[in-house]
Amino acid sequence: MKKKIILLIVFVLIQSGIVRAQHLRVYFKDKGSTTMQITPENVALSTKAVERRQRMGISLDQRDLPVNPEYVDLLRQNNGVIKAKSRWFNYVVVDGLDEAVLRNFSFVKHIEKPKTYQAVFASTQNCSQVQNIDYGLAQGQIEMLRGEKLHELGYLGQGMTIAVLDGGFVGTQSAPEFDSLRTNNRILGTYNFVNSSTDIYTDGSHGSKVFSVLGGYLPNQLVGSAPRANYWLLKSEEEADETPVEMDYWMMAAEFADSVGADIISSSLGYNEFRTGQNHVYADMDGNTTIVTKAADMAAQKGLLVIVSAGNEGNDPWTFITAPADGDSVLAVGAVNSSESRASFSSKGPTADNRIKPDVMALGSSTAFASNGRALLGNGTSFACPIVAGLAACLWQVNPTKSNMDIFNEIRQSGNRSFNPDNEYGYGIPNFEYAFYQIGLDEIMEDLEVNIFPNPVEDELHINLDAYSLIQKVKVELYDMLGNQVYSGQLQLNEGNASIKFPYSSGLYILNLTIEDQLVSKRILK
Repeated sequence: MKKKIILLIVFVLIQSGIVRAQHLRVYFKDKGSTTMQITPENVALSTKAVERRQRMGISLDQRDLPVNPEYVDLLRQNNGVIKAKSRWFNYVVVDGLDEAVLRNFSFVKHIEKPKTYQAVFASTQNCSQVQNIDYGLAQGQIEMLRGEKLHELGYLGQGMTIAVLDGGFVGTQSAPEFDSLRTNNRILGTYNFVNSSTDIYTDGSHGSKVFSVLGGYLPNQLVGSAPRANYWLLKSEEEADETPVEMDYWMMAAEFADSVGADIISSSLGYNEFRTGQNHVYADMDGNTTIVTKAADMAAQKGLLVIVSAGNEGNDPWTFITAPADGDSVLAVGAVNSSESRASFSSKGPTADNRIKPDVMALGSSTAFASNGRALLGNGTSFACPIVAGLAACLWQVNPTKSNMDIFNEIRQSGNRSFNPDNEYGYGIPNFEYAFYQIGLDEIMEDLEVNIFPNPVEDELHINLDAYSLIQKVKVELYDMLGNQVYSGQLQLNEGNASIKFPYSSGLYILNLTIEDQLVSKRILK
């Protein structure tokens, strides 16, 4: 591998005073008084989507009907600006209308105040220490992929495990950006495949920087793409040298990731040229030749979602993607700049057997990462890869019954060039909000309506389970946004209704309800 894995430019963080407009998520009581029938002609689905439903035996229902246009028009007539709509959950996101005005509309069911990203820092005793934070310098790289929409819904990687296959992780054991992961035991373990007699912290920091893009957390400076996922840190790369055996180290690390039950491999490494001169040629980038690509495809066959950097060879004579990005079951991530144009250093396709690569793109020019408690900026597809890998974990968390290749395909198809992919941008920049609505959340949530009110809450939170009125008990867990559990218990329901006291400090919380082995997460603002 040529040693361009990474940092071409580094800048010191300069805090900006960006003020975001407040959006309101307005849920409607129904789809209106319309007598519209639930038929393929009337539902908000394309012909192809309807055919897929019919082929898979999935019935059309009310969630397939569009949001009532009369309700939307009334909001617009009152100077409301519609930012988004959801037919599945029957809501719109509105700008320009006060909450008090919205509550006067008879068709409004309830209102939420989405935040770009807020978290509560609380002591384990009394939750008295509160700070409001946002993405900081990482805002652009998360929002470019619409990843904040998953985070706003509470999908931050909980329960998902990511194996980071990389170079050294110097500083990870003590750097402030990983305090939250260490405190909550989300770094499950480490292993050095280059030298098993030493740990991963002795040499090289490329892995540390990449890891910060995934799981880093610095108040007001940086929030990673999956700050609440679990991680294995696996060193397979000797940063001080380049020899072909490193591909075998990578294979060993991939096998290990499989054995410990990882869901995703995120690897910002690529191989084509070595110090020893035993270089690959372009013909080897056919998806079947290099050992590292074979290992990556095998990991995918075992059920892991494998996400790698495409390579930084775009300005070099080599030009093309590097292994294992050539794998047909490997999601290769190239780099764009803040204007969404391809970064010149980002490796191009096709593979030697003429398949489109890279698969997708993410911010890899002036990308935010963290080092020793500071948010910085750097360049490289090494930084684009973990943005996508972390958000992939959040997406898969939405519906864990999906296979790795289901998630692979959803990410590609959400790209802004999916209708006309090419060998510079692949399928384009993924839209994880779009992928969220395509992943089949209705299959998990069908017939399950959970109402939480009031939200924002003051002293008491009320819970109503319309579709599960015969259930007597529900497991309740409440977390602040750093993952600290502030409450756990059983909720006793009376005809589907219950209330819980809420004596906690102001801020944003995640309420997890386990109902008949199904997990429902709600954001609660106080």
